[in-house]
Amino acid sequence: MMMTKYPNVELLAYRAEQIFNDEVGKYLQQETEMFSHYIDTQVYVFRQTWANTATGIDLHGGVSGQAFTNAYTTVVQIDFDTENRDPEVGVKRNYFFAVFFGDALAYCGFNPNRSFYLDVSNFDMKSQRKQDYFN
Repeated sequence: MMMTKYPNVELLAYRAEQIFNDEVGKYLQQETEMFSHYIDTQVYVFRQTWANTATGIDLHGGVSGQAFTNAYTTVVQIDFDTENRDPEVGVKRNYFFAVFFGDALAYCGFNPNRSFYLDVSNFDMKSQRKQDYFN
């Protein structure tokens, strides 16, 4: 019986925070808001079974074996507030997510759609190629 490698959750949360710090400036340039403050980080970890050894990392193709493969999926959620440049509008809660399959970053983005939350609650995240959470 093959053991599934446990993820280094602290390292993945740190990597997600670094990606967030790099991406939040780009995100806010597209919005009419400015960063207000960081609220919280939440981490979800669950085991997922994939149809091949690529474990959901399939965006650019590559070589993978045709064997069912278990890998841990780690979803890091960072909650933060932004303030609209118009003071009458007020503060808005935003969410940044980073999804890792094993220890590899699969995808990340801001304020995902309802499908994302359903997939997290069902412990069944889509692969890189099939995800449409941030469109």
